[in-house]
Amino acid sequence: MSRGVQESATGASEIAGNITGIATAAQDSAATMQRMSVAVDELAQISVELRTRVAQFRI
Repeated sequence: MSRGVQESATGASEIAGNITGIATAAQDSAATMQRMSVAVDELAQISVELRTRVAQFRI
């Protein structure tokens, strides 16, 4: 019986470790998405500025 309890405890510990790993990965993904959102916003602003400059260009 003691062995079964030990195996259950080990399994529960592994599950907890996996959940922690998943939570960390989710946080990392959220941070990456936030950085990507900022980069996309900056790119959109650069696009607007470039479009304005190109519209002013005359041959």
